[in-house]
Amino acid sequence: LVASSLTYSVAGIASRTNGFSGEPTLDGLAWHQRDHPEEYEAITWFNDSVDGVAVIVTAPGYAYSDHGIISQCTGLPTVLGWEGHEWVWRGSDVAYRGRRADIEQIYTSSDTAQLAALLDKYDVTYVYVGRLEREMYGEDAGEQLAGFMDVVFENDGVTVYAVSE
Repeated sequence: LVASSLTYSVAGIASRTNGFSGEPTLDGLAWHQRDHPEEYEAITWFNDSVDGVAVIVTAPGYAYSDHGIISQCTGLPTVLGWEGHEWVWRGSDVAYRGRRADIEQIYTSSDTAQLAALLDKYDVTYVYVGRLEREMYGEDAGEQLAGFMDVVFENDGVTVYAVSE
């Protein structure tokens, strides 16, 4: 019984580490640079270009997913990250209730007055549109933002919009 249970441990380690086939590094962004270079470029742009605190909007996600990676790698606050973690640490969803729906409106609504009000409500500086936002809200996620926000960063997979001053 003990020997058979160890099979899972060995197989699990091999599976989760991809057989230790990657080059060892202490750079936490190395995998991102390799697997999602367009997002890595955007992270680098944020880190090089943004001084102080700037609130960004990204697609909210769930625990242990790639969602929230932009905030995690830049230190910039986002409107909503991993809801489950927020609930665990706060013991309630009162502090962020309604934010998921508001973020969906930011990425999908064409009502510019509503968009402006939501961006103002959360004191947003940047709206990030990348692969996760397109997965959640469709390929045209955030395209309506170009009508009243400035594109400050763009590559093949990412567009970053800035709230016009």
